Amino acid sequence: SSGRSSGASSPLLPPSGAGLDETGADACITRDPGGGSTAVSSRIAQAVELAVDVSAVLPFADETNTLSATVHVPSPEHGPPRAILVCWPGGSYSRAYWDMHIPGHRGYSFAEHMTDRGFVVIAVDPLGVGASSRPSEVDAVNLETMAAAAAEFVRQLRTLMAVGELASRLAPLEDVPLVAVGHSLGGCLAIVEQALHGSYD
Repeated sequence: SSGRSSGASSPLLPPSGAGLDETGADACITRDPGGGSTAVSSRIAQAVELAVDVSAVLPFADETNTLSATVHVPSPEHGPPRAILVCWPGGSYSRAYWDMHIPGHRGYSFAEHMTDRGFVVIAVDPLGVGASSRPSEVDAVNLETMAAAAAEFVRQLRTLMAVGELASRLAPLEDVPLVAVGHSLGGCLAIVEQALHGSYD
């Protein structure tokens, strides 16, 4: 994992290696070595880049398809997370929608606002969007296919949570609710995903 930095010393880094490979669990979850975020201080939010392989549930033979996400983790001073918010952006937006920093508008970032209140924010690029894979058969990328990819992402996310591999600051999380947050088309995606797969608490 690599990422955003500040002037703070001794940055906290996510666990080394490729996610769950080292524990014998789900090897298709990897930390993105070229990602744009990392921890900056023990007193402010930590961000970790994830790339999750969702190929197994998609109808695209011989293609590897991944969903990219940024996990924003609150400062340890907040204690255990109040909830995990899985955030899907609206049409034409990437996951950066959830962490916008606009000059003259301090506090505009949703991720920053919510981590300051003890929530983990996971901003995800849906299938075909942002840094996530773009399947070659574009006509097959419909809401049902996107929902299947999203549900597989969440399934693997729960595995990461259970074994304490979501981020270096987080102990295993078993009783923390997983909640979908969606803007516009992202809200529609979350509804379809929940209706078809029951991903969230």
